[in-house]
Amino acid sequence: ALHDLGEVARRIVGRQERESLAACGRQTVDMPVEDAAREHIHFDRHGLADRVSIGLGIVAIHLAVYFSLRFSVGITKIIREAGIVLLTRIAGLLLSAIAVQLVADSVRGFIARG
Repeated sequence: ALHDLGEVARRIVGRQERESLAACGRQTVDMPVEDAAREHIHFDRHGLADRVSIGLGIVAIHLAVYFSLRFSVGITKIIREAGIVLLTRIAGLLLSAIAVQLVADSVRGFIARG
């Protein structure tokens, strides 16, 4: 009966080795994730001020859109057809400029990464 203990010991040691190898694999996978999490989580007062200013900007834009739609009939009577055409062209120009800027930034980023 004692010669069977060698087999039991080999199985226990083998299982322990497999478990330790699996744990090492988990640690190597988890370490970069933990480092990235530590790297990007921090409290910054300027970040809070940025978030508040972005929130206020979004509220201001929503109010501007609301009031322009709410009083659109009155605005149309004031600026007439020529004013609407002018505003449409200005909006198209701004949209084109934003699109060009986005494409230029993307190309610069692509070139910088190699």
